[in-house]
Amino acid sequence: MPTPLTLPVFHAVRRMLRAGLRHCEIARETELSVWTIARTANDPKFQDGRHLAPRDEVPHAERADDLDLPEDDAPPDYVATSLCRCTGCGGMVYQWPCLTCQSRELSDLRARHVAQARRGRWTTNIK
Repeated sequence: MPTPLTLPVFHAVRRMLRAGLRHCEIARETELSVWTIARTANDPKFQDGRHLAPRDEVPHAERADDLDLPEDDAPPDYVATSLCRCTGCGGMVYQWPCLTCQSRELSDLRARHVAQARRGRWTTNIK
């Protein structure tokens, strides 16, 4: 279930991004998903600085509390402190086995079975 970011958490994330922390470090510290951190970092409506300006310097319609703050919509089994590198592909994963490596393995297995089946059919057709 998505949970909306609060303004203080949003400001903390933006400060950490400006300080140069990696998305996974911010996710671990704030217990948010890396996708929420990426959305906060990349969304153009948060790039112009309006959300950092004092209330009296920004027109009411443009204040951050009036903007649609991103929601943290991590998968139900996501735990930010569990983020680590996959030893197979090097991707950041929060569950094991890595789904990318697992699907690659299944795809390779299917390809081998298809190749073996074709070889079997071709040798049968030759006789």
